[in-house]
Amino acid sequence: MAYFAVAARFLLLTAVGITGNPSTATADAASASPASGWRSDLDWAALTSKLSSSASLIDTSYVNYTNECMPEFSEPSPTNHALIDQPSGMCLPHLHLGWEMSWPRPSANGHMNQTFDQLFQDILGLLVDPSYFESWTTDPTNPSLNLPSKVLFPVVASDVVAAVNFAKEHRSTVLKSV
Repeated sequence: MAYFAVAARFLLLTAVGITGNPSTATADAASASPASGWRSDLDWAALTSKLSSSASLIDTSYVNYTNECMPEFSEPSPTNHALIDQPSGMCLPHLHLGWEMSWPRPSANGHMNQTFDQLFQDILGLLVDPSYFESWTTDPTNPSLNLPSKVLFPVVASDVVAAVNFAKEHRSTVLKSV
């Protein structure tokens, strides 16, 4: 159980499409109420009340992702070791996992109409002009951005049960990150 308490982390990702993506909110709206999380329509207090006193449910944002995760990927030899203990718990082993289908091209429908030709053109564009690609990854309003609303650091099994039940009740997704 001690291993569980130290290593298990769960990201609560709300299903995109219920009320939209966190990135579609304006920067002003995101900064106006950072404590509420981007899915302010959910009863986060109800989840918090079911967690153990040692568990931690924190708000996350695109700013956390860019400040804590992106700098490592600009290093000549990036390593996941620098990402493991970032305070938001949002860092993933590959930079582009923060976007739907792991591709930051703006897409309102989750890249469902993505073709191989388009992907090939994107890669060629990246080779010709890196800023072509950078403009997608630095845009907090990119509809392809798919980051968690909250991150839960559970301590006991009942914290995980509460999170899974909350996600099920609100048709959200729970992703495990260790």
